Amino acid sequence: KEKNKDKKLSLCAKLNNIAKYMSENGMATTNELKGIRTITQGKDSMYSIDAFNDYVHNRYFSPTVDSLKTNWDNIQIFMQKLWENA
Repeated sequence: KEKNKDKKLSLCAKLNNIAKYMSENGMATTNELKGIRTITQGKDSMYSIDAFNDYVHNRYFSPTVDSLKTNWDNIQIFMQKLWENA
């Protein structure tokens, strides 16, 4: 039943749960998780998870070079720690 519950969570909620787990288990610091927490908050920002998702899946929505680099820079540590602990 727990897996079915997780499938209903939004991508933002899942990422926030992972960030919370990492923080609570000493896997990442608050500062290291700031980027992922920021992009899951603002829905209309160029730095939101929705915009990041559209960069990949929406052929009509393209990032500027700077916004793409900034987005990646903001979540790189989170992604590294996620893969290290997978």
